[in-house]
Amino acid sequence: MITDLAVVGKVLAARLRDVAAVVERADAFVVRADEGARAVGADEAVEGTAAAADLVLRMLAVLASPPGWALLQALSDGDRGTSDLSRQLGRPRLSVWEQVNDLVQVGLVAHEFGGDRVGLTPAGLVMVELVEQLVRASGPEDAP
Repeated sequence: MITDLAVVGKVLAARLRDVAAVVERADAFVVRADEGARAVGADEAVEGTAAAADLVLRMLAVLASPPGWALLQALSDGDRGTSDLSRQLGRPRLSVWEQVNDLVQVGLVAHEFGGDRVGLTPAGLVMVELVEQLVRASGPEDAP
């Protein structure tokens, strides 16, 4: 099965749009009398490409960290509460919560609003499947 990386790309693009909107709102609050309106141009396209590369690399770094990968694997069985994840992973709940937040920021995990349960996003599912496919492809020929 080939993993659909377009799902991951769409999640990352949405995250970049969200970050850009936040930056624009912040810029609106920081207006100086000696500054005119900001011009939009080709520099923003280059900046957007660099930001996309930064976000992709950040996602891969969080995914590749041992705590991040362990959390993604634990969530591949379904949504869980952070207390349950803490027990399963043998890590303090605060540490699990921080790791969840890192994964949320790169679009691989989502948490319920006002609750304790977290789960993989479609992009998280795709990335777990991608890693598992790579592991299977690099293993012995007779591996399942």
